[in-house]
Parts: sequence; C-alpha cells; structure tokens
Amino acid sequence: MSLLQELKRRNVYRVGIGYLATSWVALQMADVVVENLDMPAWAFKALLALIVIGFPVALGLAWAFEFTSDGVKRDTSDASAKVSSPATAGQYIQLAVIAILAVAVGYLVIDKFKSEADPQSVAAESVERSIVVLPFQNITAVEDDTFFVDGMHDYLLTQLARLGTLEKVIARPTAETYRETNKPLREIAEELGVATVLTGGFQRAGDNVRINMQLIRAETGQPLWANTWDRRLTLENLFDTQTSISREVVAALQGALSEQDRDQLARQPTTNTEAFEQYSLGRTLLARRTAPNIRAALENFERAVELDPDFVLAWVGVADANALLTNYSDVQDEASFPLRRRAIDRALFLNPESGEALTALADLRRDQGDDEAAESFFLQAIQRAPHYPTARHWYSLLLGNIGRIEEAIEQIRIARDIDPQAAILATAEASFLLTVGDYDAADRVMLDGIRRNPDFHNLYGSRAELFVLRGRIDEALRWQTEGARLAPTSPEARETECELQAVLGMLDEAQACAARLFQDFPQSMIPGMSEIDLVISVQRDKMDEFLVPAEQLKDMPKGLKIGMGQAHFLGNNMEDARVLLESTRPDLFDLATDTIAPGDITTTLIIAGIFAAEGDEEKAEQLLAAVETSRAELPYVSTGGEFSPTIAALGAEDFEAAARTLSDPLIRSLWWVFVSPVFEQDRKNPTFAAAVESLRTEIDKQRAAYIASPDLGPL
Repeated sequence: MSLLQELKRRNVYRVGIGYLATSWVALQMADVVVENLDMPAWAFKALLALIVIGFPVALGLAWAFEFTSDGVKRDTSDASAKVSSPATAGQYIQLAVIAILAVAVGYLVIDKFKSEADPQSVAAESVERSIVVLPFQNITAVEDDTFFVDGMHDYLLTQLARLGTLEKVIARPTAETYRETNKPLREIAEELGVATVLTGGFQRAGDNVRINMQLIRAETGQPLWANTWDRRLTLENLFDTQTSISREVVAALQGALSEQDRDQLARQPTTNTEAFEQYSLGRTLLARRTAPNIRAALENFERAVELDPDFVLAWVGVADANALLTNYSDVQDEASFPLRRRAIDRALFLNPESGEALTALADLRRDQGDDEAAESFFLQAIQRAPHYPTARHWYSLLLGNIGRIEEAIEQIRIARDIDPQAAILATAEASFLLTVGDYDAADRVMLDGIRRNPDFHNLYGSRAELFVLRGRIDEALRWQTEGARLAPTSPEARETECELQAVLGMLDEAQACAARLFQDFPQSMIPGMSEIDLVISVQRDKMDEFLVPAEQLKDMPKGLKIGMGQAHFLGNNMEDARVLLESTRPDLFDLATDTIAPGDITTTLIIAGIFAAEGDEEKAEQLLAAVETSRAELPYVSTGGEFSPTIAALGAEDFEAAARTLSDPLIRSLWWVFVSPVFEQDRKNPTFAAAVESLRTEIDKQRAAYIASPDLGPL
C-alpha cells in the first residue's frame, strides 16, 4: 500500500485538516480577545506555541490510533497485507489542502510576530511620536450622531494628552480648525509640527456603528496602522473603542504605556449619555472666554454632575468655570473659592491621579496666594497630563507672577505648540514678551492670534497695552475700544477703555464711560473712587473733591486703601497717605528688606516720597536704592516703576536728569502724575516744567488725532 493510501486509511488527512482549521479559528478569536481584554502579549504567543507543538502530536496520534464503534484503539493492522493501488486525484487534493492550511497558519504566525516587533513595515524606522487627530467624519450624516462623533473625538484627545510616551498631541481647538479643510495631510502636519495624522470615520446602521481609524505618516502618506471596529452604539462601547485606539496608536508609534497610563486609559468618564453631552457643550462654550459663555458652560457642567455625580471631568469643568468667572465678570476671587474647592475635592476623590483636577487645584492655590503649593500641584498635573495645554498655561501665569518670566515663556510656548489656535494662549505669550520688552515679537504673536481669532477681545487689549508702552495712547485707545466692543460683558475691558480716555484727556467721555461701567457692573468699582476718577480729578485740579479722609476708609478693603493712599500722596496730603499705606504695608515702612517685589515698586516709591516730605532723607534714599537694585535685577521691564528714575533725579534736585526721563515713551501714559499737586514745587524749575509741558503737548496732539479718526480701521 502506498504512503498516501495509508495516511488516508489511518484518517491522518482528516485529523490534519480539522486541526489546522480549528487552529485558524482559534488564532483569529484570540487576536481579538487578547487586544480588547488588555491581556498580556505572551498569552497569544503561548497559544501559538501550543498549536505548533500540538500539530505533529495530533498527526502522530492519528497514525497510531483509530476511532471504532468500540472507542479509540491502537491500529495494529498490517499495511503490507493490503492491496497496493496508485494514489487517486482526490488523495492528492486532500494532501494539497493540508499543505495550504499549514502555510496559512504559518503565515498568520509570522505576520503576528512581525507586527508585534514592527507595527508596520513602513514604520520600521523611528517615527517621531507626535500626532494630530483630525475631526472624525460622520459618514452617515445623521444629525443626531454628531454628538457621538464629536464627543468621541474630544475624549480620545483627552486620553492621548495624558500619555507621557507621546511627544506631542495637538489639542482639540486647533484640530477642529481642519474640519472642512481640503489641505493635504502633509501640509497640515507641517503647519502643526507633527509627524503623524490620525483620521477616522463613523458610520451608523440602526443600533450598530462601524468605526474606521487610520494612522498616517505625514511625510510619505503611508499608513502606519489601521483598524475597524463594529460595535453596538452605546457610550460604554465608544469609550472601550477609544481606549483600544489609544493603545494601538501608541504601539504603532513604538511607544510604551506605563501602569499609570494603562490605569487612566481604563477609566470611563461616564456611562450617562446626557451627562456626556452636557459636558461636551460646556467645554465648547468655556473656550470662548466671555462671561455669558462661561456662565452657560457652568450650567452645562452642573447639569452633567447632577446626572452623574461620579463624572470627574465635569467636576473639573465646574471648578474651571467658577475660576474663569473671576477674570471675565465681576465675581470676586473670594466668592469663588468654596465653589471651586468643593468641585475639586470631589474630582480628586474620584480620581486622585487626574491631571485636569490637579490643574484646577493648583490654580485655586495660586489665587489664594500659596505660590509654593500651587507650583507643586502644577508640576504634578503636568506629569500626569503632559499634553494638557491648560496646565502649562496656568502654570506660566504663576511663574510670571513670581518673576520667573523666562520659565513662563517656556511653558506658554509649549502650550501654544500643543494648541496654536487657542487665542488665550497667544494673549498670554504676548503679555510675557511685553514684560521682557520684546515688543516686536509680542506684536507678531498678537497679530497671528488676531488673524486666527479676529473676535477674541483679549488680543485687542494686549495690543492696546503694546501701544501704551510705546507711548501711543491714541492708538492704544482705538484697539481697546474695539476689544471692549467685542466683549461688552467684560468689566476689565471696558474699565481700561475708560482709563485710556481719561489719560488722553477726554474727560467728559471718560466720566460717562465710568458711569455706564458702574451701572452695568456695580461690584467692579466704587463710584468716585476709581483710578478713572483720580486721573480726571488731577487734570481738572479737583483733587480735594476726590480724596476721602483716611479715617473714613479704615474698614475698606486693603487694595482700596493702598490706592487711596497713593492718591493722597499725589494730592500732597502726606499725613493721610502715611496712615493708609502704613496700615496696609507696615513692612515697607520698617525697611526690613533690601529687595522689593515687582508688585510693590510703585508703593515703595511713594513711601520714599513720604519720608522725603517728612525730612527723613536717609530712609527715603534707602528705599529708592532698594527699588533701583530690585529693578536692575529684574529680567524684564518693570511695570509700575517707570517713573523711578524721575523720582530719584528730583530727590537729588537734578532737574535736567529728571527732564530727560520724561522723554521715555513709557512715561507718556503717566504724564498726568507730574501735573498733580505733589510735583507743584518741582514744576517751578523751568527745565522740568518745560519737560512736563512737552508731555502735555504730545498728549494733546494724540487726542486730536484720535478724535479725527477714532475707528481702528481694517486689520
């Protein structure tokens, strides 16, 4: 009997075909199960090894034993006794089937091991782990599905932003700008400075959904990875799919997930569809940075946590919205503290490792004045969510407040690299560049931000500040007026507009502006006691009507007492100036330090003036020296101490030097200070008087130019 006949007689063909077919099915199922259950990679390898080892064993058992009606028995028949006949075509076909199945299983094994060692052949070289996730396509174009599609895009970016193994993840606001674009992927990647682009499609059929994802290497246009999921349309399934996408993208980019990464990826934000919808709406509104939008966002977040009290990101939204209301409305910091604390505590109780919640906590500590704790929490937040731009942004604000401007610029640039479309980040970077005196770089950032976001009022306010520093008060007022028009609900924008009107000598307009401001925002100012009123009263020579006796201010807030103390100094009322300033800043009167904090420079200069007026020249000179030392050590242009050289020169009765200082463009916005009563004696010197008059003439000229052409004109 031939070998082929003997193999057939002993059922080796059948066993081999059955074994290979069963193995094929088992490997296909394992490939899906291992990935979706997040089982260790060795589980699939162990199954492969067992299948390979088991194949010859199965064939050997088929040769040695046979199935009979009496069960499995050893085959002891004599093959030589059988009549030999040539192999038939059918036998050859059976052998060919075994060979084909063996090759197929072998290919699966080789392909699986190859893909684990190298996700794609085109990704064999090292690829920078930077990515933009473009808005997903709603292929079925069903309006009701838009929430799921956009929500999935948003939360996938939230997940990726937490992964330290990735080098750069573009934030959603910037990614959203490419929703309707026809730009090639390579061009998009070049604009954003990323190496890869993730695209996706969402196709619904009844209660089922198909999600197609593809990761593309931008430089070559070749796919690094692709996958398709067919799932029932539920939030739980969508979040599971997002987690799978995150893991597979990291694998395709040859990254490694830490245990912390795996834990964060495994967390589902919520199981409540309406809560997730409310949260997504709130996120969109919060980014617009106007009081009505922030209040609406707060309502969305509060509704979300009402629907799902365990929704961590929604609690963070509650905290962030309450924090931002202190910047964009007349809500006071102290009023926001308990609301923010409650939301943050709940978020951190649910997820102590949440980078977003730690960012909110750090910002609260910053506003409460605990800079050391704030920095600690910011660093923890950045470690847990390195691509979360808000953490970098708010940390930069802390660094700027404590004088570490270069570090602040570094952090805000990282944030802008992640989210170049975000107007608020452009505003922050421009502000820091103004502080260090790099006006040209600041202007470039502002104009780029305005080009991207022509309706964002803060950028107009920043450009107004730039023109103030350059001594162009008229141009500053044009920009500030446009910014206030874009944000009528922002008391800060409108107050600055009123102040610039007063500085430019438009006193009636400024007074009317202040009246409207108080009517709309009664909590933002005290009528008749604002800086607007001070500038107007100096120019109208009515300081006596403006000044409130110190005795009547003893129960007023500290900031108001300091401001009114400075006003009494300008009114040459040293007694009340001392009472108000000494009650609020006794440390500056005690001369306890040789270093003056940036925010204390103006107050220190005024206290030096009080000492000089009282005849204590030694203390006055000591404070002036401390101011000059501190200003020299600052790595940026001081704001508030611009007239320090003028005060020092006047103290030394060097009127020519004092006059020269008034030619500095920085001084122009403070010209009204030098026409106040406290400098009346100094103005008796012809040289100094001529310099002050020259300042006034320049302001008159700018006022005339503004009145002739108040509109900003085309950008």
